[in-house]
Amino acid sequence: MLKLTQLVGFASGGGGGTDATPNAIDFNDISDAGITASAFTNVVTISGIDTTITARLTVTSAMSGQRPVYVYRDGGWVSTTTSGTTVDVTMTNNQTLQYGFANSQNSTTWSGTATVTNESDAGAVLDTFTYTLTDTGSGGGVAVMTL
Repeated sequence: MLKLTQLVGFASGGGGGTDATPNAIDFNDISDAGITASAFTNVVTISGIDTTITARLTVTSAMSGQRPVYVYRDGGWVSTTTSGTTVDVTMTNNQTLQYGFANSQNSTTWSGTATVTNESDAGAVLDTFTYTLTDTGSGGGVAVMTL
């Protein structure tokens, strides 16, 4: 006869687990038109977690050298992505997150839907917003953004 003597991975009382599910966030839709169209999302605070998470931004229309996405954490630049459709950033409790989009591809509109997911919580969707950036004739330069 088999006798169960210990349950591994189960605890009673007193916590010990980690919370990777942040409180709700809400990025506003963004848009701009100009010689080099550029727009920043509003700043959101990642709160309600007690472990580091990975926030992934996925865009429906690929980034490029003329259509980059900039990532800012706690008001400082973290990275610029110029290819593909995703960019990741690690976040801890009470850090702020903001994205900047730019389009310097001559006389084009770059638009789509951006989805922010929590890769540390099975890809749970944190927010979705739209972006529309219309370059009105820059001559194809490279986009550069600063806060």
